[in-house]
Amino acid sequence: MLEGCTPWPPELAARYRARGYWRDEPLSIPGTELARRIADRRAYRAALEDYATALMGLLRELASTMWSSYTPAPSEESAPATDGHADTVPGTVDALAAVR
Repeated sequence: MLEGCTPWPPELAARYRARGYWRDEPLSIPGTELARRIADRRAYRAALEDYATALMGLLRELASTMWSSYTPAPSEESAPATDGHADTVPGTVDALAAVR
């Protein structure tokens, strides 16, 4: 307690401590704790951004690999002639063309 200051009444101080309003810490401690929390959040955010960047790089590499080995289905012009069975059900050829 600073010299010349009047202390809080003991029952009021006890109630404030019980409710967590007072922690019997110097005022500089909460500021230090706040600074630590902000630093932790910034470090977490930076780590999360690094992870997201690495993940996007992996996904781009995967997509590039998939597209480089992709072979499109033949078009109707280059498709082999059917044996006639596909034409027996109305709309079958059109449905097969839509799938390709």
